[in-house]
Amino acid sequence: MRGVSSIQIIFKSGAFQKYMYTLKQIPEDFIVREISKITPKDIGRFIYVKIIKKNKNTLDVAKELSRKLGIPEKQVGFAGSKDKNAITEQVLSITGVSKDRLQGLLLKDVSLEILGQGNAPISLGDLEGNAFEIVVRNIDQKPVNTITGIPNYFDEQRFGKDNIIIGKHLLKKEFKETLHLISNSRCEEHLQQQNNDFIGALKIIPLRLLRLYVNAYQSYLWNETLALYLQRTGKGIRQVSYSAGTFVNVSNVEEFKDLSVPIIGFGGEDLVNLGFKEIISSLLQKEEIN
Repeated sequence: MRGVSSIQIIFKSGAFQKYMYTLKQIPEDFIVREISKITPKDIGRFIYVKIIKKNKNTLDVAKELSRKLGIPEKQVGFAGSKDKNAITEQVLSITGVSKDRLQGLLLKDVSLEILGQGNAPISLGDLEGNAFEIVVRNIDQKPVNTITGIPNYFDEQRFGKDNIIIGKHLLKKEFKETLHLISNSRCEEHLQQQNNDFIGALKIIPLRLLRLYVNAYQSYLWNETLALYLQRTGKGIRQVSYSAGTFVNVSNVEEFKDLSVPIIGFGGEDLVNLGFKEIISSLLQKEEIN
């Protein structure tokens, strides 16, 4: 339904509370390898670097590279933000520096490998998908039911603590509420000097981070769209709560394997009539957005 991902699940038993499964107990329990679209060449404006990181999110690595290389943060491109509490592998594009400066660069808990060069930067979405290796701990009994497929919902990694509500505040231009939830010290200093200059304070925050918040809200709306659709059309419905709402799963998931679910936003209008118009209209009304 959304992207291409492969997942390997490893079950590990232990003398723990029965049926209480644990994910991401240590970074090695959650390994993500990006499937990149990039084909490195020998020349080009951009240097492509494969990074393997541990206990750091992608934005933190981009900031550290920017600081150590003395370049604007926007000159470090990546296809997606990867988990912090994990071991993750992905490709970055960097411009404005030489290979020599990158060769000996040392970052804590991050390894760098130069793959080559090219004339295109890496931007959000420039990937084929991700491959996951996930360890599930605290299992006394392995599940006996065979799972043939699951709806491809966005999950907790995308949402964080307040990402959804921050994204909604941004969309509705409620900038005071946005800044209160982001709680950035530099933004707070700006507001002490320039009272009520909320837009000026927001400009301190990297644009791609602000986009991440809006994308989180879009992802939540996408989850709700799919859940409502499956609730109306699926069989053997099972519901599982998560931090932002409820995942709806169905027993006849194979019937939906080619389903394309529109994401609310610019460019999604053409798909709205394909069985989703009423659902999206009611969702927008509930959310008080248009």
